[in-house]
Amino acid sequence: MTNQLAAPAPGSLGDDLAALGDLLDALVARPAWSVRDRDLLDGIERVGVLSARLDAVRAGWLREVEQRGSVHDVGAPSVTAWLHGSLRVAPGAAAAQVALAERLGSARCTQVASALTAGRISTAHAQVITRTLVALPDTVDDAVLAQAQTTLLDQAARLDPTALRHAAVHLRAVLDPRSADDLARTEFDRVEHRTLTLTDTGDGWTWIRGQLDPEGAAIVRAALDPLTAPAPSTAHGPDPRRAPQRRADALVDLARRLLATGELPTHGGIRPTLVVTIDLGALTTNVGTAHLPDGTPLSPATARKLACDAGIIPAVLGSASEVLDLGRRAYRASPAQRTALTLRDQGCLNPRCNAPPTWCDIHHLIPFAQGGTTDLNTMALLCPRDHTKVHTGELLVTTTPGHPPTVTWIKPTHRKIL
Repeated sequence: MTNQLAAPAPGSLGDDLAALGDLLDALVARPAWSVRDRDLLDGIERVGVLSARLDAVRAGWLREVEQRGSVHDVGAPSVTAWLHGSLRVAPGAAAAQVALAERLGSARCTQVASALTAGRISTAHAQVITRTLVALPDTVDDAVLAQAQTTLLDQAARLDPTALRHAAVHLRAVLDPRSADDLARTEFDRVEHRTLTLTDTGDGWTWIRGQLDPEGAAIVRAALDPLTAPAPSTAHGPDPRRAPQRRADALVDLARRLLATGELPTHGGIRPTLVVTIDLGALTTNVGTAHLPDGTPLSPATARKLACDAGIIPAVLGSASEVLDLGRRAYRASPAQRTALTLRDQGCLNPRCNAPPTWCDIHHLIPFAQGGTTDLNTMALLCPRDHTKVHTGELLVTTTPGHPPTVTWIKPTHRKIL
């Protein structure tokens, strides 16, 4: 095989690609330091859109090559093998590209293909949605499939691919109740693969390697999260530790505290607690999914087992997602309110911040001086950084109380960007 490109014929595909290459050369030649802040941010967003559109074009070409069998003419046994051998794409990534191309050509995924071609979703979003749609049984009629496709595309407009995958698992469980049984079997089977290895490196250090099932990982994270937050800034600046370093320190700190007292520190007014959320209907009918705090889906059976464990709050939601029961551990008002805010806000309310709930402060949307109250519909979670900026006027918000409250973030005139 050869990767040498012949000179493109005028008006040919090669000619168009050469013109695209010239545009990319111009972008590469432009130094980033010469671009204004707002233009740089807009440029990054537009490159993301263009990247998705190029992926859609490549998927269409891969599908056509697969149908023609073109790679056989150059001695490759399959399109995946050709991507690996000719373009040096890793085997797994090559297989994923070919599989996505095939799914995008399915009649079930026409809206997804159009959205990716227009750059309205990312390739990672398209992977999640197409996998979900093609996995639905043939018994699901076309109208429901179309609505499912529309729903997932709407969700992709506001969720990252990980959160979208969790939503997709829930949607599949509703449309295909058997998938909840598959999820339960998967949870059971994967528990057998849990492992933890501590290896002495010979110089006094230890490598820690392992993997946990979703239930076990969630419990460990619930215990570690309060200890992984960045330390308060000092005269020397912010906490210099990177996130992996903070997690390593947290693991040692957790072990030290347990050895000394057998207790964990409080965080945000409550001891570290794992919350498992499940709709009342899913709990009673066994159709649907439960969710860990990060959105990871669990089967109702696993949720019921977790609810029997000490230190785990079963949060049962009604049809309007209102909290019906926070368990016996949430008897005191302040801990219960924080738990409810954790379930509702799932982290810092600033849409451009991904701080988890355990790092956040509770912010009164209506200050006490203006008649505010300590109620769920007048409170929200903000990370310490954004909380400070709101109170100093560096970030402005307008709010409409409700459950949840409607919050609009406003760019202050004295700031370049939000």
